[in-house]
Amino acid sequence: MAPMTDPAPAPQSAVCVENPTLLIVDDSRLMRHALKKILSADFNLVEAADGEEAWEKLQTEPSIQAIFSDLSMPNLDGYGLLERVRKSVEARINSLPFIVITGKEGDDASLRSEAQALGANEIVCKPFKSEEIIGMTNRFLAGDEQGDAEAEALRLAEEAEAQRLAEETARLAAEQEARRIAEEAEAQRQAEETARLAAAQEARRVAEEAEAQRQAEETSRLDAEAEAQRAAEESASQQPVQEELFEGGALEDVQLAVKDVAEQAANDAASEDVNAAVAEAANYTELPDIDDNISDIAAAEPQRFPFLTRTCIRLAMPFMRLSNYLLRLNKDKQLAALRERL
Repeated sequence: MAPMTDPAPAPQSAVCVENPTLLIVDDSRLMRHALKKILSADFNLVEAADGEEAWEKLQTEPSIQAIFSDLSMPNLDGYGLLERVRKSVEARINSLPFIVITGKEGDDASLRSEAQALGANEIVCKPFKSEEIIGMTNRFLAGDEQGDAEAEALRLAEEAEAQRLAEETARLAAEQEARRIAEEAEAQRQAEETARLAAAQEARRVAEEAEAQRQAEETSRLDAEAEAQRAAEESASQQPVQEELFEGGALEDVQLAVKDVAEQAANDAASEDVNAAVAEAANYTELPDIDDNISDIAAAEPQRFPFLTRTCIRLAMPFMRLSNYLLRLNKDKQLAALRERL
């Protein structure tokens, strides 16, 4: 049977995993061993012999929390490694505490200023004391933890402020939307009120036009009734004059005389004796004694003259048309006779 192994190293390994991890960079194995002897009890250590190897470790070991580096090394010295760390685009790398360990005198001001200018956090000169290295490491790591806590607190404060700003923005947006809805409702109410007033005004205008039309029709009706009344009164007042003027059949005599003249003119026009037709028509161009009667009546009673004037014109029109007809007929006959002689 295979011998049983001691399980004690496993819990220690678990403890080491929980410890902070440090990167020790030095081309001297003796110096790395000295640092491991001081720090291995409280820290998990990763070793590198030069700057290039240390840079690869930084890429593959994200648990590294601090760097102890010598300055004089092959391939990539401590200055190059420090510059590369500080210029890294990864915040995890460019913010790591960088402690320079050098064998030169600690009062070398140019060395300290150059390392600090490149971004070194501290410079330790060889030989160093264990308490100095442990205290410096704890101080930087505690500073990182405090910085992490402060960063977390700042992050929480920023998130709370962002939440407050978001809520304030939402509140302002809700208020603005409420104002917009209220303004739209007010505009709709004003539009409806304007439409109602316009409709009421249009209804009043239509009613006024209808009333004006009714009054105009009523005025026309009253004027027509007044005119009819006046005409009836005038007709009633002139009726005795007509009866007096044409009593005894005077109007019938005039109509018969016109009829006889027309028949005689037609008979004469049908014959060859044109001069006889014209002479016959001339004998009837005047009504016997009609003009004298009208003149006497107009002079004796002027108020009857307008009616008598209309009556004379109405009686004279047939004779005027007959005379024009006979004159045209005579002219045509005379022209025809002149053509036959020629």
